[in-house]
Amino acid sequence: GSQNENEGSSALIRLQSSGHNRGLVGFDESAIEAYIGQSQNYTAKLQFTIIDNGNNWGNDGRTIDVHRVLNSWVEGNGFIVGNSPSDRGTGSGVTWNCSVDAETSNQNDDCSGTTAWDMTNSSNWPFISTPTATTTITSNQTGVVEFDVTSDVASFVAGTNQNYGWVIKKTNEGQNGRIEFGTKESSYTPRLIITLD
Repeated sequence: GSQNENEGSSALIRLQSSGHNRGLVGFDESAIEAYIGQSQNYTAKLQFTIIDNGNNWGNDGRTIDVHRVLNSWVEGNGFIVGNSPSDRGTGSGVTWNCSVDAETSNQNDDCSGTTAWDMTNSSNWPFISTPTATTTITSNQTGVVEFDVTSDVASFVAGTNQNYGWVIKKTNEGQNGRIEFGTKESSYTPRLIITLD
């Protein structure tokens, strides 16, 4: 909910209806290309593990999306949400206002030009507005949530699009529904599963 905080070292990615709650995830392009090699037939699935569910997703559940990101960003080392004690971090990192905030330890948006981005105005989002994949979250759901990102990965390998990862967000961010996924700082690292056919 704070526009100039960095969560790069947080143990969770939280999506909910209040505040600014989206997450970013990315994977090393050279590792992807090395694994795929010359294969033309494969599938790529992005997986997140639920570590907490607010169980407020309505009678039929609500959808969340992953979208391909259009700009590079820096993970950073802050952690406010889900960590105790919290720490704003030091040095550069991504925030709601900045793909690269030059100094995350303060409460300013230390970015301009190509390192500033607009997460609020949908016509200027730094990600593709049409989701790559969508899934429904229901109350009491546990386990792994999966998104098919084969088309994005194929475009990265082909050089059609740059690999800046994905943003995960609720389809309708004004509706109830809280979910928390693990990060690499937890025991539930997001995974990109590539299966060669």
